[in-house]
Amino acid sequence: MKDLFKNFLSFGLATTLEKLLLFLFIPIYSNYLTKDQLGAVDLLQVVAEAGSIIALLQLESAFQRYYLDFKGRLKKTFITSNFIFIGVVSFLVALLLILFARQICLLLFANDTYIEALKWSVAKMPFSNFSILAFIMLRFERKTKQFFIYVLLRVVSLLCCTFFFLKFIDNSVIAIVASQFCSMVITCLGLLFFLRNYLCFAYSKNFIKRSLRFSLPMVPARVGSFTVTYANRFFLVSLLSLSAIGVYSLSLKFASAIQIVYTAFIMAWTPFLFGNIKKENAQDIFKNILPLAACPVFLIVCGITVFSTELVKYFSTPTYAESAKYIGGLSLFFCLLIFKEIVDIGPKVKEKTQYITYSFFVSVIVNLISLIILTNYFGIQGVVMSMILTNTCLFIMSWIISNRLYHIPYETLRFVVYACPAYVIACIFLFYTPTLTYRLLILFGISVFYIINFALIFKKNKNIIKM
Repeated sequence: MKDLFKNFLSFGLATTLEKLLLFLFIPIYSNYLTKDQLGAVDLLQVVAEAGSIIALLQLESAFQRYYLDFKGRLKKTFITSNFIFIGVVSFLVALLLILFARQICLLLFANDTYIEALKWSVAKMPFSNFSILAFIMLRFERKTKQFFIYVLLRVVSLLCCTFFFLKFIDNSVIAIVASQFCSMVITCLGLLFFLRNYLCFAYSKNFIKRSLRFSLPMVPARVGSFTVTYANRFFLVSLLSLSAIGVYSLSLKFASAIQIVYTAFIMAWTPFLFGNIKKENAQDIFKNILPLAACPVFLIVCGITVFSTELVKYFSTPTYAESAKYIGGLSLFFCLLIFKEIVDIGPKVKEKTQYITYSFFVSVIVNLISLIILTNYFGIQGVVMSMILTNTCLFIMSWIISNRLYHIPYETLRFVVYACPAYVIACIFLFYTPTLTYRLLILFGISVFYIINFALIFKKNKNIIKM
């Protein structure tokens, strides 16, 4: 577990800096983009994300699963084969989306106003997928310093390109998506310097076939995850307006602060999981991670919820003041993904990844039904409630299925107790925001609760944590 904390802090430093720098984009977006334009940018990114899922075929998961299984020449062949296959498929999918750009725009916006912006957004997809594999390698090779440098390159280049294009391009939407494209190209050119020692002139169909056998059963799950995350946009644009997506999108950007923790944890978790799963005391190690993670993560969610009004006030414009109500609930939605990863061990270690698909299938049904009902009655609040309900169901399903495949004796009641304050506060703040004094008192009481419990758990499991 000591390695998990070490990797979490190492990679967490880079991702924390990245997310903090990305916060600079919030005032940029809120000042340069209207709510309709921000909604359009969000929908364009949804299209690019959909294309990325099709192109990757979850091979990045297989890449992580088998990366440590090879050495020397075989390892280089495995890496090169994945880059070639994903690169070719990504290019073909991007080309297909560009060819049908007009039809996609008419479907999303009922006009072709954003057709050029869509082409820029889709064109970055092959470079984005390339960087995904490269950053996985940096993590598994434990190149912490290089990982930090490349993350910094990605963010700084995006900031510079954004300012440059907003200055010289009148169309703000095109300026934003074109800057994202250029930043991704710059990052990939930098990553090639790292990759030069890991590639070779070889391609293995067998390696790709093996990876596809592992990854393809997870594709429906990834599609389900995509539906859970992005289907609400289509409900918002059809039942409300494009500007509603803009408000919701800004709330997501603030709530993504919790993704600092999520991203850092995921980067540390996968190598830790497969590096410790064969140890005799593996179940004891994994059992204690859930409560240790629950206290600080739920405390962060509560903190973000309590100060959501101030976040929007100081980092945005009055036009987007409404977005403060949704930040806490969306933070809770994101944090549940961390716990889902912790408990979802069984399907991965037993290589029965089809069970991940089953969990997501149930969550998609819950998501669509709850969106239809709640969005009609509560608008954007209904979307947020639907997201919380969906990830709660996904977490519970993953816990049940994983424990049947690979039993870990988690303390269910303890986790429920830790979760309650975060759920109560996030849901109340959707509809009512107390004065700052009351909010500070609430946060103080919750902080004492979580800190005391974390200290007790840490003391009880000190020997395991040091391992």
